[in-house]
Amino acid sequence: MAHVFQWDTRADVVILRGERDVSAYRVPTFPDTDVFVPELVSWHYHASAAWTLRAVLTIDPPGHPDAPTAVLRSVPGCGIPMERRRPVSIRPTALAGTVGPGERARFRASGAGF
Repeated sequence: MAHVFQWDTRADVVILRGERDVSAYRVPTFPDTDVFVPELVSWHYHASAAWTLRAVLTIDPPGHPDAPTAVLRSVPGCGIPMERRRPVSIRPTALAGTVGPGERARFRASGAGF
């Protein structure tokens, strides 16, 4: 499973292969950049799920004085080989922040659960 958070000129990528095999990295992006095959990264971290998620959630955003800016060659673990990819679409049921307490209560009452 993978997740990409796109900034203006960078993307933060998390790749979850297993509970103890997780990679996260920040990659510079251009219009034709494939974030899952990075040649260069400005930050990377590889560890268990808990430690990797902590690391990626605490790095400073691009433009912040403490944000990583040096560019490094990508290391093994940064990326997903083409043969391991498959398309996935996720459709949110509601926009973030638009579901209020009343809607949650009705959703739980319907048996769908939250």
